[in-house]
Amino acid sequence: MPDAIALGLLAGITALIPYLGPFIGAVPAILVGLAASPFKALVVAAVYFLISNVILNFVYPKIVGDAVRLPPLLVIIAFIAASAGRASSVCSLPCLSCNAAILFDHIYPRLYEKPA
Repeated sequence: MPDAIALGLLAGITALIPYLGPFIGAVPAILVGLAASPFKALVVAAVYFLISNVILNFVYPKIVGDAVRLPPLLVIIAFIAASAGRASSVCSLPCLSCNAAILFDHIYPRLYEKPA
């Protein structure tokens, strides 16, 4: 691929945009691949699709879950539950982490009869 470093930098910068970033970064690389050959454009699209799915489905929930001290599965469930709108998906994790902390502080002493 010509200008692979520039395309990689552009993809890395746009990957900072949540959810849509990897797809926005893929468009220039796919267009450059299409200029070379249609097969190369398909290969580039498949690689970008694979990498973005791995990042969005495995890496992102782990990093965000560690940041708010929740399991990655709860992070995924919170995003799925809040998929109705952009504002609810932004607010879902802080609300979930606060509620989980409150529930833990309320239930743990009652189960084990000692403070958390």
